[in-house]
Amino acid sequence: MTRQRGSVDRLRDWLGASAKQFPVVATYNLLYNASLMVSAGIGVAVCLDGIVNTTGTDLQFVPLNPQLEGHASLIWPKAGQLSPAAHAFLDAMMQTCQVRKQPIK
Repeated sequence: MTRQRGSVDRLRDWLGASAKQFPVVATYNLLYNASLMVSAGIGVAVCLDGIVNTTGTDLQFVPLNPQLEGHASLIWPKAGQLSPAAHAFLDAMMQTCQVRKQPIK
């Protein structure tokens, strides 16, 4: 399971009474690293779809049923300098998400 705060509790809520049958024995910070352990047969990883490319690998994404949705946030400093690359990334994300960026002062 991801180490992100609240994720284990959300999964346990989703599982309900079955939660005791699925104990979380490890957490990860980087899904890529978890995917290497899954490929090595160490276990399974609960994750958001599309974060790791499974094409041409021995990995398979299996969605939960009923669907459990997750949300992600993009956070940047209100005041402070962003590198040109960070500005370009933020601009591209804002355009993709169709959100108007407030100017950084």
